[in-house]
Amino acid sequence: MTRFPALLILALLCCAVSLSAQVKKGFKLLDNREYDKALICFQKDVNTPDKSIPAGYGILKAAASVKETSTWIAALGSYEKTLTAFNETDPKTQKKLTSEFKITKNAIEQAYNGLFSTTLVYVEKHQNSTAFRDSFVNVVTVVPKQYKARFNKLMILQSTKPVSKREKLDPAKKSKKKPVYVDRKPPEGSRLEFVKGVNTAGSEYIPVLSSDGKIMYFVGSDRDDNYKGEDVYYAERQADGSWSEPKMEEFFSGPINEAVVSMSADGNNLVLFIGGKPHLSTRLETGWSEPSPIVLQRDFAWIGMASITRNGEALIFEAKKGPLDDVDIYIAQRKKGGKWDIPFELGNPVNTSSDDRTPFLHSDFKTFISVPTGTEVTAVSMFSKPPDWMILGKTGPSPKTSEQGSILPETSMGFVSRPLEMLHI
Repeated sequence: MTRFPALLILALLCCAVSLSAQVKKGFKLLDNREYDKALICFQKDVNTPDKSIPAGYGILKAAASVKETSTWIAALGSYEKTLTAFNETDPKTQKKLTSEFKITKNAIEQAYNGLFSTTLVYVEKHQNSTAFRDSFVNVVTVVPKQYKARFNKLMILQSTKPVSKREKLDPAKKSKKKPVYVDRKPPEGSRLEFVKGVNTAGSEYIPVLSSDGKIMYFVGSDRDDNYKGEDVYYAERQADGSWSEPKMEEFFSGPINEAVVSMSADGNNLVLFIGGKPHLSTRLETGWSEPSPIVLQRDFAWIGMASITRNGEALIFEAKKGPLDDVDIYIAQRKKGGKWDIPFELGNPVNTSSDDRTPFLHSDFKTFISVPTGTEVTAVSMFSKPPDWMILGKTGPSPKTSEQGSILPETSMGFVSRPLEMLHI
């Protein structure tokens, strides 16, 4: 009876030694420049929790020297996972990885840069390999600074639509709770009316109206019927002017933050915020198309509110260049081939020293509205060539969390949201 547990323990120890041996063998093969064999060793351990970091690092190192180009794409796609795992591990484990395998944050980044360079050079030399070029553009989420200009050229040439990597809603995990709708008073002294039948004890914001005013999309969070984080909801205007009970747009909602941030004048295109990046979805006979990322010729750490002008010739959006930068407003103009030109930042008085949020261009192309955080809502004239901005007027102070809103074309009616509530102008 006592021998069986002992044998079992011995077997488990052998398995652990075998797994560890694969990584160590891989690094020895790397030193001997036997890259294909090293890659096989690392691939065996890449999904093993305690070996995933050295295995992931080894894959980046080995992949750059193998001839199979599909291996490059797979390795590039695993970079962020490896770097994040290293950054999140404890200092003691990091020290052990550095001592045993010479793995540091800089070493992982350098290995990625080397593989990125190898792939970039190959794509530039083989311009007819459009499928491989597009796979490279789609998989890359981090572009090393020294290669940004060259990578942007590939983005312009991209022939296939980028693939959305979003995780979709699982109906089995959807909340079955019914939300309780509340009634609040609008800010004292304002001409705003509270939207009944839409607001709950949670939060509702970023109202987006169709041009005929019959459909309203908005973001819901902390609602009883939320799936996770920020989800997309919609309501339809009834004959008596009231709104139907909001429904979650399950196709656009999921485990990350999602929002419809604008709708085209004909109602056939939606610009969506999905995980900090802008996406576009088109109306089909069977519903909405899978949102595809909007490709811009400039990298941003985060992009929030975005809209395509009524004539389809410009994309206006708020964005942060880097994680610690302020939010500023940008415009990208559409080129003849349909691609977006290099975005340019709007100057004074639109972009200020604080965060400049929620850009909104009226359909008359004469009035542009933005909200500098913590200051005042600013209305300015539409840009000319070159841009020529002039302040038209200001309204009262905005809260620290910026308002968002939309105005119906050719009317003075619109909707604005403040923290926790949605109001009607």
